[in-house]
Amino acid sequence: MIQLHKVKQFGLLWDFDPEALPCDLKSRLIHSRPRPRLDAGPYVPSDIPAEMTLTDFISDPWMIALACVGLIIGLLLCTKSNKKERQPLRKRDDRLQTYESVLKTMKREWDGQLRRKLADVEERKEKNKREVESVEREITQRKTLDIPEELLRQKEELLKAQWRLDDKQRQYEKQLIDIEKMMEPLMPYMTLNTTREVG
Repeated sequence: MIQLHKVKQFGLLWDFDPEALPCDLKSRLIHSRPRPRLDAGPYVPSDIPAEMTLTDFISDPWMIALACVGLIIGLLLCTKSNKKERQPLRKRDDRLQTYESVLKTMKREWDGQLRRKLADVEERKEKNKREVESVEREITQRKTLDIPEELLRQKEELLKAQWRLDDKQRQYEKQLIDIEKMMEPLMPYMTLNTTREVG
């Protein structure tokens, strides 16, 4: 059997099933006490007659008529004032869309360029690594004390090139992160603009 509880909220008496609530809400509701209202003195359970429920309030024809009149007046006021404001807002939205598309295009291009550069650096690093390994193999195969200076210089140059490629890779990765950080503050505005268009 479902046990309905009565709760006073917004000046109305509500019936609800606590089992239908999520656990954390249920525990807060069961263990909470009525709080005093700041504007009307202490909480008194007899503020609202017990016979008035939400369905009585909604089904009252005067309340429905009053709500409809309020909605109609609100709509008339909004449409009247919005007609004057719409044109500048449309122009502003068009400019924002243009800026947004330019920023997204620039970000896409920067990302693409940096990712291509990173791929190129990775490829060159692999090639350099293979060359270093081949030079080291050649040095170890000789096993004599008279290793040609040319091989040692070649290995040194390859290791320097490897270091430069590692440095370039770090720079490109840092630039990618910097672009993301630079665009981060703008992204909420850009997504807000696109959701406004869809909605």
